[in-house]
Amino acid sequence: MTDKQLRYIKVRIDQLKDDQAKAHDTYDKQWYNRCIQELDWVLQMDSKPTHNCYMSGEITSDAAGFKLSNF
Repeated sequence: MTDKQLRYIKVRIDQLKDDQAKAHDTYDKQWYNRCIQELDWVLQMDSKPTHNCYMSGEITSDAAGFKLSNF
């Protein structure tokens, strides 16, 4: 990732934090938090390119509990 892209993500995180602080609805605050977490994850992946996250390995079911082998 380029320096320009990294700066953009960091600035966007700061903007989202400001918007989150202004939000009145709990669900809006949670949504902002989710967006911030995802962008932070992108920054972490860039700083640790060899990091092996939870997504590695075989996936046997989805979030709803369906066995993917049934499809």
